[in-house]
Amino acid sequence: MGRWLIGIVSAGIATTSACGQDEQILRGTAGGGSPPDSGSSGGASAGTNNAGTGGSTAGSAGGGSDAGAGADGGGTSGGTSGSGASGGFGSVAGAGAGGSASDAGSSAQGGTGGSIAHCFTQATASRSCVGLSATCGDGAADDCCADDSVPGGTFLMGRCTTPGCSDEAVGLDAELPEHSVSVTGFRLDRYEVTVGRFRRFVDTYATPPCPGEGAHPNVLGSGWRSSWDQRMLPTPAHFEAALSCDGELATWTDAPGPNEHKPINCVTWYEAFAFCAWDGGRLPTEAEWEYAAAGGDANRLYPWGNTAVTQSIAAHDCEGDGSEGCASDDIAEVGALPSGVGRYGQLDLAGGVFEYVTDWFDHNWYAGVGATCVDCANVDGGQFKVARGGSFTSPAHRLRAAFRTNPSPTSRNVAIGFRCARD
Repeated sequence: MGRWLIGIVSAGIATTSACGQDEQILRGTAGGGSPPDSGSSGGASAGTNNAGTGGSTAGSAGGGSDAGAGADGGGTSGGTSGSGASGGFGSVAGAGAGGSASDAGSSAQGGTGGSIAHCFTQATASRSCVGLSATCGDGAADDCCADDSVPGGTFLMGRCTTPGCSDEAVGLDAELPEHSVSVTGFRLDRYEVTVGRFRRFVDTYATPPCPGEGAHPNVLGSGWRSSWDQRMLPTPAHFEAALSCDGELATWTDAPGPNEHKPINCVTWYEAFAFCAWDGGRLPTEAEWEYAAAGGDANRLYPWGNTAVTQSIAAHDCEGDGSEGCASDDIAEVGALPSGVGRYGQLDLAGGVFEYVTDWFDHNWYAGVGATCVDCANVDGGQFKVARGGSFTSPAHRLRAAFRTNPSPTSRNVAIGFRCARD
């Protein structure tokens, strides 16, 4: 049904266009890249290696699709967001002859500011709920920072193609092949990070994480890199301005209000990473995220099982308020739809907002380095990140546990948020 806006990134300039119905074609970036639903993405990090093997490869600026907004929802900012090109405080413009958005080194960094001199170390426990009442979930009585154990194990990651299997007929080439992956046990937040929790981070923000913070303990090179420092905004006031990426659908408000229990959106991947480190956690890897969403070896089509998507299970297709067209009421409070709970206790793994994960996007990752692995993640650089889970703007098929999309790490999008993992 009604879809609202899809952001289109062209030559580093973000624009928007009106959407049609739920089969609206998503457009790629300049240079002939394919959209995230087309099954191909030029400009992905070709030749990237598994964690710790060295050598990062920047995606080319001309290729690939930026689903940063292309995901579904219409961000107002694409691959080069905010004011970095003119003000030098946080955004990064693609630099050099290629305009690459790679994080392999500092040469791709834009803006005029220098490196930030100080940094924070990772907290030993969650601090975004200290002093906050337990007001999350369907009964508005649960700890907004609750997390649940996800036992380690092995599962089939990606989309199945066996005739008659649950998602054989719909999906992307980037979801193939289905392959065996193992993850070590971890904890995953029950809820997506809320506006109220993110407000604690913004109110106290002064410096980026120290190098290496926010790392997966078994994935070499997965922590914060000093070359990312300039991707962070310098003050709470700058955050407040940037988080209002859309006047109607941005969940952030400068003062606490009725959105405190809605998922934060309009955040960049770097800000999501920094928040999780500040809050004593980290972003989950793509494999961890899908393991939790698929119910591990249960290999579910959706987090709740294989039954069809409805608005009572997951907020999607901009119909949460019962009317056509995207509106703020389509964005449900976290945990408001308990029928969509996953096997391990997490809520809103489908619908709500897409969720950033650690990994860089590589269209061929499943057939290459990531084909058979234990605790692996694509951390060696690229042009786009991975987001999972679908959003309040997504059609039902994008809520599948196997669905992948590839936003720019600097994009701000009303359809993208995150949750944290913990060890």
